[in-house]
Amino acid sequence: MKHLNKRLRTFLLIVLALAASFTAKEGLSPAPSATSGVTVKRVVDGDTLIIDDGKDTRVRLIGVDTPETVKPRGRVEPWGKEASDFSKKTLTGKSVYLEYDEEKEDHYGRTLAYIWTEDPRKSDKPKEEILFNYQLVASGYARERAYGPNTKYQAILHEGEIVAMDHVRGIWAVEGKEGPAKGNKKSKIYHLPSDKSYDRVSPQNTVIFENAMEAERAGYQRTFSR
Repeated sequence: MKHLNKRLRTFLLIVLALAASFTAKEGLSPAPSATSGVTVKRVVDGDTLIIDDGKDTRVRLIGVDTPETVKPRGRVEPWGKEASDFSKKTLTGKSVYLEYDEEKEDHYGRTLAYIWTEDPRKSDKPKEEILFNYQLVASGYARERAYGPNTKYQAILHEGEIVAMDHVRGIWAVEGKEGPAKGNKKSKIYHLPSDKSYDRVSPQNTVIFENAMEAERAGYQRTFSR
């Protein structure tokens, strides 16, 4: 009887372990169930959309930044329209799954989320194929941008940016080889010759890169003030 109970316990442990392996997805939180199956009502621009939840909630994609298409106090950025068109074509009217990070909203009141084109808890496809944030970056429509503490998938998004730069896609074909880029050692921000602050970086804090892609690979981010 003791041997039978021992075998039964062993069998149950194996069953539980197998069940866990089929239901758990590496690196995924249970958060997507909170708003799974929502429909994208409208795309505002490349990285912002409105979902059809009865409240027209505005959603800002986490970890990415697409070129501006509407910028009242500055110039419209190259590749902004292409990024917006890509998001519209891919997401408008489609059912998507939202996953949140540490913060649910930004200081503008927008919901912050990762957008999955399939349910990440059930899909057998690689994350790269169904995480729209990654698709934007890897296709060259967006830059990878880390805004702490919401950095859960930043490593995979950074990999996507490297893919885009290696293939000189999208924005990297437009400005990737522009230079020399001037970085600020303290802020880790870089400026291109066309930026207003290019000549304002103090010499002691300046590091020069051949171009924008070299600066990005070194962990610098381009200034937003252009």
